[in-house]
Amino acid sequence: MALAYPLAMPARGPRRIGIYPVSAAGASVSPFTFAQQTYVHQGERWEAELELGDMDRDAGEEWAAFLCALNGMQGTLLLGDPLGATPRGAWAGSPLVSGSHAAGVKTLALKGLTAATTGKAGDWIQFGSGSSARLHKVVQDFAADGSG
Repeated sequence: MALAYPLAMPARGPRRIGIYPVSAAGASVSPFTFAQQTYVHQGERWEAELELGDMDRDAGEEWAAFLCALNGMQGTLLLGDPLGATPRGAWAGSPLVSGSHAAGVKTLALKGLTAATTGKAGDWIQFGSGSSARLHKVVQDFAADGSG
């Protein structure tokens, strides 16, 4: 039986999920003047920490098999934020990315929203599906214009 990524997590979900952004940014500080220079690179990703509660052997073996099937860094899974499943803003319409954007840009132009749709900082938005899905966090409130 061949595995098809992304894998679905076991039915008995984790007790706690922590999702953290990781950016490829660094800084150097002069030891003489303490002047700081920052470097921001394109690399960004989400890291997650899952806490599993007490479970019987059947549930434990299901999780052990799932983790083994991921095969370290080879496998992928889709993981959402259960506390962020309901948006804070008033999303309406079918949002699409408008135009082309270079990889790693921090701002996206959207189209296909209903006029006056709002997004709130902290909302999640996903582009793509399956193994090509990418999850993004809204970092600034916005409102769609009259054309959406």
